[in-house]
This record gives sequence, structure tokens and C-alpha cells, in this order.
Amino acid sequence: MADVSAAYTLTTSGGTITFNNGTLGDGSDKFWLTSVQGLDGPVIRAPVDLVPFGDGGIVHTFRKGPRRPVFDGMLLIESSTSQALCQTLREDLAAALAAALDSIITAAGTLTWTPAGQMGMSIAVFNEVGYSITYSDNYALANFNFGLVSEDADPTATT
Repeated sequence: MADVSAAYTLTTSGGTITFNNGTLGDGSDKFWLTSVQGLDGPVIRAPVDLVPFGDGGIVHTFRKGPRRPVFDGMLLIESSTSQALCQTLREDLAAALAAALDSIITAAGTLTWTPAGQMGMSIAVFNEVGYSITYSDNYALANFNFGLVSEDADPTATT
């Protein structure tokens, strides 16, 4: 389900961000995902109590918990080779992602994606894990990381 090559769209009141939009080398600036974790399935809430005054345990009904996807990726600038302009364009991408994530702290946004050969999926999400950017390769690469949480255990199929 968490197909890292699929396009993901995060729709929020602070803007819409599309990840993996286009192909590498097409000359457009993009948010490119390198890892999606936690979208494949919810955590399992597994309540178990010790048997009072005896051996063993009491296994209660298991339930699905919330989904907590974590996204890792890169801010890719392909529209310019000028170092100064690349930094400005990168800062614009970073600001757009920050605004979108800030807007889903108290109000839900929607994450949609379509795994290869599957139906489209959608899930309501909130910002849970702070957004961060780290630089590597002498500031040539800007890597981002953030986490979302959904009250829903399972995404909804879209058409």
C-alpha cells in the first residue's frame, strides 16, 4: 500500500502539496519521496492483563489503532542551475510544505494516493511529528521528514 513511487497529494487549508509529481529530470521542481513508513497498516491495540493470583494472562479484544505514516524525501530543484536561484526555489518549497503542515495541526487535511495497479486511497490526517529539513552533500541536497496521524484505522478507497 505504501508505494514510494506513487504520487501522494496532501490537501490542506494551507495549500496542496503533491509528492512524486512528474518524473525525475523533467525540469520541474518537486517534493520527491524516498521513504513512506506506517501507511501499510495501523498499529494494533493489544490489551493483555496478567491473570490475578495465577499463571498466564487475559487477552482482551484486539483493535486497530490510528495510522501514523512518516514521510522522508528530498526537495528537488530541477528548473535552474544557478546556485542562488536554487536556494531561493528550495526555500519556497520548504515554506509551502511548512504552511501545509502547520494548517493541519488542529484541522484535518486529506492524504490521497494510488498504488500501482490499485484503487486510489484517501485518509484524513493531522500533523503529528514535526517537519524538519537536513542538508547533505555540502548543502546540495535538502532532505525533509515529517509524520502524520489519522484517527481512521483504514483509508477509504476512492474512484
